[in-house]
Amino acid sequence: MAERNISFTAHQTKTSQPEGFLLRHQWTILPIALAILDGLTVFGVLNLAFNIRFKLNLPIFRTEVMDSPAYYLNLECAMVIAVLVMFLLAGLYNISNLLAGMREYSLVFNCVVILVVLILVVSFLIPAFVISRGWLVMAWLFTFLGVDIERFIFRRFIHQIRKKGYFVKRTIIIGANEESRYLAGQIQDTPRSGMMIIGFMEEGIPAGNKIYERYVSLGNLSQLDNIIEKYHIEEIILTTSALSQDQIISIFRRYGVSKKVTLRLTSGLYEVITTGVQVREMAGVHC
Repeated sequence: MAERNISFTAHQTKTSQPEGFLLRHQWTILPIALAILDGLTVFGVLNLAFNIRFKLNLPIFRTEVMDSPAYYLNLECAMVIAVLVMFLLAGLYNISNLLAGMREYSLVFNCVVILVVLILVVSFLIPAFVISRGWLVMAWLFTFLGVDIERFIFRRFIHQIRKKGYFVKRTIIIGANEESRYLAGQIQDTPRSGMMIIGFMEEGIPAGNKIYERYVSLGNLSQLDNIIEKYHIEEIILTTSALSQDQIISIFRRYGVSKKVTLRLTSGLYEVITTGVQVREMAGVHC
């Protein structure tokens, strides 16, 4: 009976996700698409700043500054490249910094501020490098707001297509108690979390036994490597209140720095591991 239950769950999991080129390469396509959108957005807002500064002839701006379209076009292209490089170095194309929380927006702000400061330093050191201060202020403001709005819309788009099975990570929860069941319920009710629960793992609970709603036990911890390989697991959530410190440390040593699997811990483990762990909110729960 247990074998039939777990087989049914595996079949249900496999068919709940779409198949095709996008699914196979989705995590490669996502940062590339975002970089293209960032580049187009930055170029667009810099052009907007140029048109406002030099085409509208607003009385608040000085008229005796260089307004060569070719000069500013070259400058805008250079700034687009600089922004994309800075975003890359800041981790703004790293999946762990995208699609959730405020860190993404704060990194955008920091990068844009650094870029403007660098431009001011260059203009001070190289007298021949002349730019309109009004244009630069608008470029800073429009770039920050434009990229944040673009990324906010992009995030909403990803949240919508996650309901169809795209851009979700196959996840197992290790440990079965009230906390883990609550967490599974939160993730299940929050498609934007980006996680798809495959099942639970718990010592002493045979594979196939129901743990929470349609989710069953996949086996015990000694089978963890096989389970990860069999179900193509991308995320592991450790329910710290359901596991011993030795179990947590053992799993952390094996997967804490893995490039294939992301290890997340529910809150409450600071007495065991105090460094090297990022705390993020997933489906309303800090992991």
